[in-house]
Amino acid sequence: MEWMKKYRLIIVIVAVLLFLPLLINLCYYWESNCTALHSPSAWATFWATYLSAIASFTMIYFTWKTLKEMQRQWNETNRARLTFAIVAYDGIFLLKITNSGIATAYNIIVKFNNEFINTHFSNYIKERLVSLGRKPFCIEAGVSKYYYISPTYTEGTCTIGGKETYTGKEIKQWLDEHKSDKIEITGQYCDLFDIKEEFSIDEFINGGIVVKDELTLAVERIKMGMIVQNNQYAPIQKSLDIIAESISKNKIKE
Repeated sequence: MEWMKKYRLIIVIVAVLLFLPLLINLCYYWESNCTALHSPSAWATFWATYLSAIASFTMIYFTWKTLKEMQRQWNETNRARLTFAIVAYDGIFLLKITNSGIATAYNIIVKFNNEFINTHFSNYIKERLVSLGRKPFCIEAGVSKYYYISPTYTEGTCTIGGKETYTGKEIKQWLDEHKSDKIEITGQYCDLFDIKEEFSIDEFINGGIVVKDELTLAVERIKMGMIVQNNQYAPIQKSLDIIAESISKNKIKE
Protein backbone atom coordinates (compact mmCIF):
# COMPACT_ATOMS: atom_id res chain seq x y z
CA MET A 1 0.00 0.00 0.00
CA GLU A 2 1.10 3.54 -0.74
CA TRP A 3 0.60 4.83 2.81
CA MET A 4 2.78 2.02 4.20
CA LYS A 5 5.62 2.97 1.84
CA LYS A 6 5.29 6.61 2.83
CA TYR A 7 5.33 5.97 6.59
CA ARG A 8 7.43 2.81 6.70
CA LEU A 9 10.21 4.45 8.74
CA ILE A 10 7.72 5.56 11.41
CA ILE A 11 6.16 2.09 11.45
CA VAL A 12 9.57 0.46 11.96
CA ILE A 13 10.47 2.82 14.82
CA VAL A 14 7.15 2.24 16.58
CA ALA A 15 7.52 -1.54 16.17
CA VAL A 16 11.03 -1.46 17.65
CA LEU A 17 9.87 0.61 20.63
CA LEU A 18 7.02 -1.80 21.28
CA PHE A 19 8.90 -5.07 20.91
CA LEU A 20 12.31 -4.10 22.33
CA PRO A 21 11.21 -4.56 26.00
CA LEU A 22 9.72 -7.95 25.11
CA LEU A 23 12.96 -8.97 23.41
CA ILE A 24 15.06 -7.95 26.38
CA ASN A 25 12.72 -9.82 28.72
CA LEU A 26 13.02 -12.92 26.52
CA CYS A 27 16.81 -12.66 26.52
CA TYR A 28 16.76 -12.64 30.33
CA TYR A 29 15.52 -16.23 30.33
CA TRP A 30 17.64 -17.30 27.35
CA GLU A 31 20.61 -19.40 28.45
CA SER A 32 23.96 -18.24 27.09
CA ASN A 33 26.72 -20.69 26.14
CA CYS A 34 29.34 -18.01 26.66
CA THR A 35 31.23 -18.32 29.95
CA ALA A 36 31.63 -14.54 30.11
CA LEU A 37 27.85 -14.25 30.21
CA HIS A 38 27.14 -17.03 32.69
CA SER A 39 24.04 -15.44 34.23
CA PRO A 40 20.73 -14.46 32.58
CA SER A 41 21.06 -10.92 33.89
CA ALA A 42 24.49 -10.49 32.24
CA TRP A 43 23.11 -11.92 29.00
CA ALA A 44 20.16 -9.49 29.11
CA THR A 45 22.50 -6.58 29.87
CA PHE A 46 24.64 -7.51 26.86
CA TRP A 47 21.64 -7.49 24.53
CA ALA A 48 20.35 -4.23 25.95
CA THR A 49 23.74 -2.57 25.40
CA TYR A 50 24.10 -4.08 21.94
CA LEU A 51 20.64 -2.97 20.79
CA SER A 52 21.16 0.48 22.31
CA ALA A 53 24.37 0.85 20.30
CA ILE A 54 22.52 -0.10 17.12
CA ALA A 55 19.78 2.42 17.94
CA SER A 56 22.40 5.13 18.57
CA PHE A 57 24.13 4.53 15.24
CA THR A 58 20.74 4.51 13.52
CA MET A 59 19.89 7.88 15.05
CA ILE A 60 23.29 9.26 13.99
CA TYR A 61 22.68 8.07 10.43
CA PHE A 62 19.24 9.65 10.18
CA THR A 63 20.50 12.87 11.78
CA TRP A 64 23.31 13.04 9.20
CA LYS A 65 20.83 12.35 6.42
CA THR A 66 18.49 15.08 7.68
CA LEU A 67 21.33 17.62 7.92
CA LYS A 68 22.46 16.71 4.42
CA GLU A 69 18.94 17.28 3.08
CA MET A 70 18.74 20.63 4.89
CA GLN A 71 22.06 21.64 3.34
CA ARG A 72 20.79 20.64 -0.11
CA GLN A 73 17.62 22.69 0.36
CA TRP A 74 19.63 25.69 1.55
CA ASN A 75 21.92 25.46 -1.48
CA GLU A 76 18.91 25.16 -3.77
CA THR A 77 17.25 28.21 -2.22
CA ASN A 78 20.38 30.39 -2.20
CA ARG A 79 21.75 29.48 -5.61
CA ALA A 80 21.99 31.49 -8.80
CA ARG A 81 19.17 30.76 -11.24
CA LEU A 82 19.22 31.79 -14.90
CA THR A 83 16.13 32.31 -17.02
CA PHE A 84 16.01 32.99 -20.75
CA ALA A 85 13.54 34.87 -22.92
CA ILE A 86 13.32 36.92 -26.09
CA VAL A 87 12.16 40.51 -25.68
CA ALA A 88 11.46 43.08 -28.36
CA TYR A 89 11.43 46.87 -28.40
CA ASP A 90 11.92 49.65 -30.88
CA GLY A 91 12.68 47.35 -33.79
CA ILE A 92 15.01 44.85 -32.11
CA PHE A 93 14.77 41.28 -30.86
CA LEU A 94 17.05 40.57 -27.90
CA LEU A 95 17.93 37.49 -25.93
CA LYS A 96 17.34 38.36 -22.28
CA ILE A 97 19.31 36.37 -19.70
CA THR A 98 18.18 37.06 -16.14
CA ASN A 99 19.66 35.86 -12.88
CA SER A 100 16.51 35.45 -10.80
CA GLY A 101 18.40 33.76 -7.96
CA ILE A 102 20.03 35.38 -4.94
CA ALA A 103 23.66 34.53 -5.73
CA THR A 104 25.91 35.69 -8.56
CA ALA A 105 25.97 33.40 -11.57
CA TYR A 106 29.60 32.99 -12.64
CA ASN A 107 31.47 31.10 -15.37
CA ILE A 108 28.43 31.29 -17.61
CA ILE A 109 28.89 29.52 -20.94
CA VAL A 110 26.07 29.82 -23.48
CA LYS A 111 26.04 27.92 -26.78
CA PHE A 112 23.52 28.05 -29.60
CA ASN A 113 22.56 25.24 -31.95
CA ASN A 114 24.38 25.16 -35.27
CA GLU A 115 21.16 25.40 -37.28
CA PHE A 116 20.32 28.79 -35.78
CA ILE A 117 23.85 30.15 -36.13
CA ASN A 118 24.47 28.86 -39.64
CA THR A 119 21.19 30.19 -41.04
CA HIS A 120 21.47 33.65 -39.49
CA PHE A 121 21.79 36.44 -42.04
CA SER A 122 24.20 38.63 -40.03
CA ASN A 123 27.83 37.62 -39.59
CA TYR A 124 28.21 40.29 -36.93
CA ILE A 125 25.41 38.83 -34.80
CA LYS A 126 26.75 35.31 -35.41
CA GLU A 127 30.16 36.27 -34.03
CA ARG A 128 28.63 37.92 -30.96
CA LEU A 129 26.46 34.92 -30.13
CA VAL A 130 29.22 32.39 -30.74
CA SER A 131 31.54 34.37 -28.45
CA LEU A 132 29.17 33.65 -25.53
CA GLY A 133 30.32 30.04 -25.70
CA ARG A 134 34.00 30.93 -25.77
CA LYS A 135 34.41 33.53 -23.07
CA PRO A 136 32.72 32.92 -19.69
CA PHE A 137 30.82 35.83 -18.14
CA CYS A 138 28.86 36.49 -14.96
CA ILE A 139 25.50 38.02 -14.01
CA GLU A 140 24.80 39.40 -10.55
CA ALA A 141 21.65 38.46 -8.66
CA GLY A 142 18.59 40.32 -9.92
CA VAL A 143 20.41 41.58 -13.02
CA SER A 144 19.60 40.94 -16.70
CA LYS A 145 21.88 41.03 -19.73
CA TYR A 146 20.72 41.42 -23.31
CA TYR A 147 22.15 40.10 -26.56
CA TYR A 148 21.18 41.07 -30.07
CA ILE A 149 19.20 38.39 -31.93
CA SER A 150 17.72 40.22 -34.91
CA PRO A 151 15.97 43.39 -36.04
CA THR A 152 12.19 43.17 -36.11
CA TYR A 153 10.17 43.91 -39.24
CA THR A 154 11.09 47.28 -40.67
CA GLU A 155 10.29 49.40 -43.71
CA GLY A 156 13.70 50.96 -44.06
CA THR A 157 17.28 49.74 -43.93
CA CYS A 158 19.14 48.56 -40.87
CA THR A 159 22.87 48.79 -40.24
CA ILE A 160 24.22 46.37 -37.64
CA GLY A 161 27.45 47.06 -35.81
CA GLY A 162 28.40 49.72 -38.31
CA LYS A 163 29.53 46.97 -40.66
CA GLU A 164 26.49 45.37 -42.26
CA THR A 165 23.46 47.01 -43.88
CA TYR A 166 20.28 45.13 -44.70
CA THR A 167 17.05 46.17 -46.33
CA GLY A 168 13.69 45.70 -44.68
CA LYS A 169 12.88 43.14 -47.38
CA GLU A 170 15.92 41.01 -46.48
CA ILE A 171 15.09 41.11 -42.78
CA LYS A 172 11.44 40.26 -43.44
CA GLN A 173 12.42 37.31 -45.61
CA TRP A 174 14.72 35.90 -42.92
CA LEU A 175 12.16 36.37 -40.15
CA ASP A 176 9.38 34.79 -42.22
CA GLU A 177 11.58 31.76 -42.87
CA HIS A 178 13.18 31.36 -39.45
CA LYS A 179 11.08 33.03 -36.72
CA SER A 180 9.47 29.67 -35.96
CA ASP A 181 12.78 27.78 -35.92
CA LYS A 182 13.83 26.45 -32.53
CA ILE A 183 16.68 28.26 -30.84
CA GLU A 184 18.41 25.65 -28.70
CA ILE A 185 20.58 27.05 -25.91
CA THR A 186 22.91 24.82 -23.92
CA GLY A 187 25.76 25.47 -21.51
CA GLN A 188 26.62 25.68 -17.86
CA TYR A 189 27.04 28.18 -15.04
CA CYS A 190 28.65 28.19 -11.59
CA ASP A 191 30.53 25.04 -12.71
CA LEU A 192 27.52 23.08 -11.53
CA PHE A 193 24.20 23.93 -13.20
CA ASP A 194 23.37 22.96 -16.77
CA ILE A 195 21.59 25.17 -19.27
CA LYS A 196 19.07 23.61 -21.62
CA GLU A 197 16.51 25.91 -23.21
CA GLU A 198 14.50 25.71 -26.41
CA PHE A 199 12.19 28.34 -27.89
CA SER A 200 11.61 30.40 -31.01
CA ILE A 201 11.20 34.08 -31.77
CA ASP A 202 7.61 33.42 -32.79
CA GLU A 203 6.72 32.13 -29.31
CA PHE A 204 7.37 35.60 -27.87
CA ILE A 205 5.19 37.45 -30.38
CA ASN A 206 1.46 37.60 -29.60
CA GLY A 207 -0.60 37.63 -32.76
CA GLY A 208 2.11 39.46 -34.67
CA ILE A 209 2.18 42.34 -32.17
CA VAL A 210 5.50 42.90 -30.45
CA VAL A 211 5.02 43.28 -26.70
CA LYS A 212 7.47 45.67 -25.10
CA ASP A 213 8.86 45.09 -21.63
CA GLU A 214 10.54 47.31 -19.04
CA LEU A 215 13.39 48.03 -21.44
CA THR A 216 11.24 50.55 -23.26
CA LEU A 217 11.47 53.16 -20.48
CA ALA A 218 15.25 52.87 -20.44
CA VAL A 219 15.55 52.99 -24.21
CA GLU A 220 13.62 56.25 -24.34
CA ARG A 221 16.52 57.86 -22.46
CA ILE A 222 19.25 56.28 -24.51
CA LYS A 223 19.99 56.96 -28.17
CA MET A 224 19.83 53.78 -30.15
CA GLY A 225 23.36 52.47 -30.69
CA MET A 226 22.51 49.19 -32.37
CA ILE A 227 21.19 50.80 -35.56
CA VAL A 228 23.25 53.54 -37.24
CA GLN A 229 21.66 56.98 -37.27
CA ASN A 230 23.29 60.00 -38.96
CA ASN A 231 26.51 58.00 -39.41
CA GLN A 232 27.02 57.88 -35.64
CA TYR A 233 26.76 54.64 -33.74
CA ALA A 234 27.90 52.90 -30.57
CA PRO A 235 28.91 49.24 -30.40
CA ILE A 236 25.92 46.96 -29.85
CA GLN A 237 27.09 45.33 -26.64
CA LYS A 238 28.11 48.67 -25.14
CA SER A 239 24.60 50.00 -25.76
CA LEU A 240 23.07 46.90 -24.24
CA ASP A 241 25.21 47.28 -21.12
CA ILE A 242 24.11 50.92 -20.81
CA ILE A 243 20.47 49.84 -21.07
CA ALA A 244 20.90 47.14 -18.43
CA GLU A 245 22.61 49.60 -16.09
CA SER A 246 19.79 52.10 -16.54
CA ILE A 247 17.18 49.44 -15.71
CA SER A 248 19.05 48.48 -12.56
CA LYS A 249 19.09 52.13 -11.42
CA ASN A 250 15.36 52.46 -12.10
CA LYS A 251 14.64 49.38 -9.97
CA ILE A 252 16.73 50.76 -7.11
CA LYS A 253 14.81 54.06 -7.18
CA GLU A 254 11.50 52.21 -7.11
